[in-house]
Formats: sequence, C-alpha cells, structure tokens
Amino acid sequence: MKKFNFEERIKFIFESLFIMSNRLQVMTDKYFQIDRVTFKEWLLTMYINQKVEGLYAPDINDLVCQMNLNHLEIKDIAEKLVEKNFLQIENAP
Repeated sequence: MKKFNFEERIKFIFESLFIMSNRLQVMTDKYFQIDRVTFKEWLLTMYINQKVEGLYAPDINDLVCQMNLNHLEIKDIAEKLVEKNFLQIENAP
C-alpha cells in the first residue's frame, strides 16, 4: 500500500471537500426545483429571515464571507428572488 506524504494528504482532503460541496449543491438544487429556487437562493432567504430588522452593510459583508460569494453575486441572487416574489427590497429609512 502506497504511503502518502503530507502534501498529498492535504490535496486529497481539499479535492474531496470540493467534490462533496459540488455534489451537495447539485442535490439541493434538484430538491429545491419544486419551489423554483436554487440552494444559494434558499440559503440567502434563510439568512435574511434570521435578521428581524433587515440587512445592513455589515450583515452583507458577513453574508459574503459565509456564502463564499462576492457582493455582485449576492445582488444577482437577491434580484432573482425579487423576480420570483420571494424577496422584497426597500431602502433603509
């Protein structure tokens, strides 16, 4: 049996995590097709529902880090949710 060095083990772990992440997203996207939302759209909706008073700039920055997306991707997802009537965006008072 071949012994792996430290770098090969780390590479294997990251490759495995990446593959599992992609498989999880595909599985959840298929599941959420019933409601016409993707996993990322659902995840954004759940995050927003936790915020009682609404989202502000620090919340968006936190969300960007948690979802591993950039601000434009978050905006695109939010706009899709608005089109599907799952989200309403208002200006802060």
